[in-house]
Amino acid sequence: MPRTRRPYMATREKPPRRPDDFKEKPPISARGRPSEYSIELGQTICERLVEGETLRKICLDPEMPSRSTIFVWLTRHNEFLERYKIAIELHADYWADMAQDIASDRVGDYIEKDGKLIPDWENVQRSRLRVDTIKWRTAKLNPKKYSDRFQMSGPDEKPLPSQTLTDEQRVVALKSLLKKMKLRVDESEGGAMQSLSEETI
Repeated sequence: MPRTRRPYMATREKPPRRPDDFKEKPPISARGRPSEYSIELGQTICERLVEGETLRKICLDPEMPSRSTIFVWLTRHNEFLERYKIAIELHADYWADMAQDIASDRVGDYIEKDGKLIPDWENVQRSRLRVDTIKWRTAKLNPKKYSDRFQMSGPDEKPLPSQTLTDEQRVVALKSLLKKMKLRVDESEGGAMQSLSEETI
């Protein structure tokens, strides 16, 4: 028995088109993301890292390669790897400066309520969270410069395994430690002497 079409289906009208449907769609690149390494492309990636962009944000650009492609390039092209290491260190410096700017910025720390200025603790806590996040990230990107941990190392700045140290390695590590400790003591004494001289002027 043939199916009969219901009346409401026969008279049903199509919904009106939304304004978004008339907007011009962005052109889709026919070539897709780049997969072949070039010096110019590698330089662009490093420059954007130095300017503070994260690798995730760079890879969101359809004109840039994917993260997996960049990681492959790092294993195959030594010159790109060396530039990338320098870019990461400068990237950490950028965000360290950004943390300083956030900590120094007092805009929004106080709000007016009932004719009085009171601290806006929500804004203060948010700024503190941003600074702490940046501190954690910079310590991971450049631990030698920004990490709070003190690690014993040899002349090549590589960590020495504590359980397999020879007598010679222990002597080298101890000399390195004493040298760094002396440097810190000299710096602190220099600051104290400078403060003392300023007070006596």
